[in-house]
Amino acid sequence: MTLVVSPDILITDGIFGKDSGACRCVTVRNRLRAMSKRKNQHYVPQYYFRLFSTDKKRICLWNVRRACPFLGVPFRHQCAEDNYYGGKDAEEGYRLIDDAHARVIHHVVATRSLRSLGPDDKLLLCSAICLQRTRTKLARDSQLDVMNYFTRLQAECALNRLPKSDPRQVARQHLDDLSIEPRYLQRIQVVQGLLGAHLINDLEFVLIENTSRNPFVFSDAPVVLHNQAFHHIKYLGNNGIQSQGLQIFFPLCPELLILAYDPAYYAIDHDKEYKVLLAGRDDVRKINVLQYYHCLDNVYFRDAHHTSYVASLHARHRDRRQTRKAVLEVGPGRTSNGTPIGDILHAYTPPIPFAFSLSFLKQTRKVDKIRSAASVRNMRLCQMHESRMARMVWPDDAPAGANPRS
Repeated sequence: MTLVVSPDILITDGIFGKDSGACRCVTVRNRLRAMSKRKNQHYVPQYYFRLFSTDKKRICLWNVRRACPFLGVPFRHQCAEDNYYGGKDAEEGYRLIDDAHARVIHHVVATRSLRSLGPDDKLLLCSAICLQRTRTKLARDSQLDVMNYFTRLQAECALNRLPKSDPRQVARQHLDDLSIEPRYLQRIQVVQGLLGAHLINDLEFVLIENTSRNPFVFSDAPVVLHNQAFHHIKYLGNNGIQSQGLQIFFPLCPELLILAYDPAYYAIDHDKEYKVLLAGRDDVRKINVLQYYHCLDNVYFRDAHHTSYVASLHARHRDRRQTRKAVLEVGPGRTSNGTPIGDILHAYTPPIPFAFSLSFLKQTRKVDKIRSAASVRNMRLCQMHESRMARMVWPDDAPAGANPRS
């Protein structure tokens, strides 16, 4: 299955059904000529909210900044902003992709099983996870400062290659004012996420069914990447989508959650449906705490009578909650095949300040505490992804000398 998105064209192969035949091309602009302009654009889609809503219209939330609940609010304005994606064409493109993702997620929720998912379905589930991870306001805001730094650095390097007499040197006095457009940054993140869905396809997936009295909650950034095996490493990032020891937590409804994990480091006993029954409230609490630490503004839950439970999560962890911002460190750089390339600026988001273990998950491989960081799980997949991204940015028909990799 391939999935390629541009502002004007959505190309899909296989996401409309296994018997859909040849690749379908949908020109988004043509479909929108008779449609009204979409202003309220969601970075957590409404189909996802409905999975947690009793009446499919309203939801309860806990606002972490105000430290108070809001009960029974319409979710049509939650996790949304006017022109968040920058235009109606982009919104329609997301809607078409969300429709495909919703079908596979609704199937998992309805059957309460992962067993019936074929290879294409699993890759589509990976795509849903990667898209949701990269489209949120948290994903945009957390990377903005770092990307602005790199933008200014790149501009300064370009000016350094020009003669001092070049009139373009006047731009040097404006470097501090240079910044990347946030929506453009997020488009890059989203394309990397969609094209990188295969990078998490090597993980094992299980469905956690919550049978305790307390529900699964979700946040305005519901896909949480964690790394129990390498959590003790604080000064380098270990939560990349190809990091060894990775765990991905993605709630589907108050009773169900997808857990993807690196089988080289963890083991889970599951049934033939790839499902684990979870009755322990302590495990549910730990999983929900991840959502609390990972949120930007709000934690969402289904019923008002769970307000005191969510309030207890806030009361217990509010003093340790940190702003989710990427940081820069200087460290040794290596290519995806392990070749040293000298010191580089390493951008990463620090781990969530919450170390925990789950009763149903066994860590099977110990990590040397003096190791600097987790390596990648599959070098070949990373090299394929790098090549694919390079072809998108620098197509084969680009002018001679334009591709810096050539």
